Amino acid sequence: MDKGRSGQDWLRRTMGFRGPTMTLLPLCITFLALQSISDAASISPRLPKHLVMTAIIVVNQESLNLDQLSLSWEHNGRPLVEYKDNFMTFHEPRALLSPEKFPKGNVSLILRNITMNDTGNYTCMIQYDGTQQTIQYYLQVEKYQIKLTDLSRKKLEETNDKDEQKIKLMKRSSNKSVRQNNLPSSTPFLQIGGFKAISATPGENISLMCKFHTDPSMELTMLDIRWSKDGVPIWVFNKDSQEDIARLEELSRGNASLKLTSVQTTDSGKYTCTIRYRSMERRLLTIVTVKEMPASPRKYVSETTIGSTDKYRKEKVGMVFGVVVVANFLVFFIYLFIAL
Repeated sequence: MDKGRSGQDWLRRTMGFRGPTMTLLPLCITFLALQSISDAASISPRLPKHLVMTAIIVVNQESLNLDQLSLSWEHNGRPLVEYKDNFMTFHEPRALLSPEKFPKGNVSLILRNITMNDTGNYTCMIQYDGTQQTIQYYLQVEKYQIKLTDLSRKKLEETNDKDEQKIKLMKRSSNKSVRQNNLPSSTPFLQIGGFKAISATPGENISLMCKFHTDPSMELTMLDIRWSKDGVPIWVFNKDSQEDIARLEELSRGNASLKLTSVQTTDSGKYTCTIRYRSMERRLLTIVTVKEMPASPRKYVSETTIGSTDKYRKEKVGMVFGVVVVANFLVFFIYLFIAL
């Protein structure tokens, strides 16, 4: 009896000791999990904790009228800070703006206590006096590195590079042209060549060739090219046209061919390529015919063939039947002969 009571007392003491322990254990696990998540998103102490994304409003004024200003900063489409009707709204406590700098056009974003979760695209959308402006950044935050890329500047530089290439292509021979004009030379001659007729089936891709050649100092700014179908213009190039680099390079080599994709019967007609260069003009006519291919003739079995086949089958069945009958008679006579 004493042993039973002592065992119960020990059990009570044990449960009384482990009860608080079992209650605190889930809390400890939760705290450690949250701590590990926080550590995973944190960056090295050597890196800066704050970051500034510069945004300057481009206007021809010394001081902005804040009554006409509205802007918003977003992170991956999620609003961070908004300013409208002289009122500031903060959606992210770590994102700050400096309203005292707004009159000078400075609407830069200050991001505090940076973590790796701050990686992504940042967009500043500005509206002022009826004009719109967009500034974009990409922030890459790693454990031991922070990299901020100005996407707006990068896009502007790429656009400027393309514009410079276009200018070079459009005026690549201007100096050479001036030198040749100072020298006695023959009158430039414009040559043009291509196909006179093209046949295709529906769904094909075809190219209407139109290649031209001028004097060696040809300038694209003096070139005018027009493609028309049955007298209706379908493509025009001149000095004001907005063409990509690849197309300008083709034209600089004298290739003004027109590509038609997945043609249909309605694409049939007369296509004219007109080249004008300075005071000269040449034309090339190409007739396009798109039509369905004739279906292959079907093979029919003549009635005489069918009749002759049926006749052969009937004759064959008759021969087999006759052989069977004769064989049965022979077996019957042999049986009678043996029985007698």
